[in-house]
Amino acid sequence: MGRTDWRLLMVRAKLGGNVPLITCKNLGFTGCDSVSKQVKEIPYVEVGHGILLIVGFLPGLNVDVIPLLKAKKEALRETVVDSFINEIKSCTGLVSDHAFPTGVIMFADFNADIRFMLEQMDQSLNGGTPIAGGKTECFIFSNGDGSRSGGSVSLLSLEQRRLRNRRQANQSDVFDAVALVFARHRIRPHGVGEIHFNLALSSGLLPIGSMYKASSVRVFNNGPCRCTTRLTARREGSSLELDGERLMLDFVNFVNEVESAHLSDDIYIGVTKEIKQLTQSDTSFAIHEVIRNDEHLDVEGQGIHTGDTFCFYIPDSETALTSRSKAFEKLGPLEHRGTNIQAFGGLIFGCCSRDRYFLGEAASDCMAFVEKFSGVPVGGMLFCGEIARCPVDGENPPRLPQSLLNFYSNVYLLMSYAP
Repeated sequence: MGRTDWRLLMVRAKLGGNVPLITCKNLGFTGCDSVSKQVKEIPYVEVGHGILLIVGFLPGLNVDVIPLLKAKKEALRETVVDSFINEIKSCTGLVSDHAFPTGVIMFADFNADIRFMLEQMDQSLNGGTPIAGGKTECFIFSNGDGSRSGGSVSLLSLEQRRLRNRRQANQSDVFDAVALVFARHRIRPHGVGEIHFNLALSSGLLPIGSMYKASSVRVFNNGPCRCTTRLTARREGSSLELDGERLMLDFVNFVNEVESAHLSDDIYIGVTKEIKQLTQSDTSFAIHEVIRNDEHLDVEGQGIHTGDTFCFYIPDSETALTSRSKAFEKLGPLEHRGTNIQAFGGLIFGCCSRDRYFLGEAASDCMAFVEKFSGVPVGGMLFCGEIARCPVDGENPPRLPQSLLNFYSNVYLLMSYAP
């Protein structure tokens, strides 16, 4: 995608200037071939180029595009994230009786560490709001001419308006992320039912080995928006501090003990930490990729603190297939929730590494969805870093901590309509 994206201009010419649009460059896509009419999954490395066009008409929902500005300094990160979340709530409140959106689809700059933003969204939005998306190389967005359904006015600041109008710029140079926000209309026309977003995650990572507690944490800034964290740790129940070399020796020994596990170039840690709120304490969980594992254990991103616990994770195809079946079980019984509920579309936000070599056949995740939900149109994109915030059904039992930024995962968004 160049500085002037002719695809975006062409789509705008066909659909009109007041339709919210996002275009991004990712690592492949899933969709119906315009010539053969067959559903295919096309990795970017195989074709080098192509276009996936997804157009949606969602009666009863207001759709808005809301960007997250890059924080030029670390001290401003909390401010810009608060502004971003408040704008999502404000835009929802303008058109809806509901305080929170029906759903959010998000695209983030590949180089941005968005975990803090996702954690703040998770705490600020109610448990029923699903969030899906992924990290992309670059993106361009447009909110049309600024108008909204019902004649509501935009709450964007003048600076944000100015930046939004730079449509010929690579906007991921200016923004860390952009959110497509779906809010239920306060007043729906007679005969218009409700659209629901049903989200499920298929993880492809297997925890392996002991639990560790971080004993020293050091963060390095490696340029704009890029941070790494260097760790030493103590094995649970031990006082001996382990450096990166000894931690990795532990890891290799554990892998050798598990017959189904294999050493991979991709290694991750899953970190659990306490979140202290005003009235209670909670826990969060985040996955970080290991980027250096010789004398030091360096992982991408930040947000890890002394005392946080973690264990190693590796890609595992059996885990991916099992979790995919469970995801479909969660999505499948729509017909049992109401006599007239109907699935009308699906979106897949998948990992580019879940390919034929990992799962044994090409387009395995895509074709499994097509077989499970026959006749439901589906489209999707491949990323390296998938965003998923699965909704919570009630308060009991309490929700287990979930990673909001994932790897080797597939995020399935099934859209349904209830008259």
